[in-house]
Amino acid sequence: LSCPKCNTLQPLPSDIDFYKAMDLDFASVPNGGWEVDPSALKRAWRLKMAATHPDRMVGRTEKEQQIGAQQSALINRAYETLLNPLPRAHYLLERHHAPEVSESDSLEDPELLMEVMELRERLEEAGSEEEAAEVRADNAKLLQASVDALASAFGQTPPDLDAAREAAVQLRYWSNIDKAAREWSPGKGVELQH
Repeated sequence: LSCPKCNTLQPLPSDIDFYKAMDLDFASVPNGGWEVDPSALKRAWRLKMAATHPDRMVGRTEKEQQIGAQQSALINRAYETLLNPLPRAHYLLERHHAPEVSESDSLEDPELLMEVMELRERLEEAGSEEEAAEVRADNAKLLQASVDALASAFGQTPPDLDAAREAAVQLRYWSNIDKAAREWSPGKGVELQH
């Protein structure tokens, strides 16, 4: 982040590995980088933000302020990506040069598609916060199963990228249902992004 000799911020490459940016040794992160310790990640984020936050750049040169803003944005992006399962799955797939999971990727399993449609219908028909919470609780089990499948897929040597992609597609659906259930309110339509 900064030069040890002159204590000035140095630019980071835009393609820096997010694990390295957060001072995590990728090789020591369990399940092929999947099992990130959220508290260690948050500690690293706080330390890095303490050095690069725009409020800390007051009185620095314009160039250092620009570098600080660039580093701060990159650190925030790395933190959010590694903290949250869906962007972490996409990032790990990208690291392994697997085909990108896109919005056009859909569930191949008709049973899973039926579960998605059933949860959506239950959410649309929910008449109370309790009913929406029930949908969210049922969905949480499916979401966790996808997270577990990702841990298993990335934990193999070599990683099972087909299984990881499939689990990432499923996780996108469950995450969208979770978001819709959290945002549920009486009379509001249910909009799911897939």
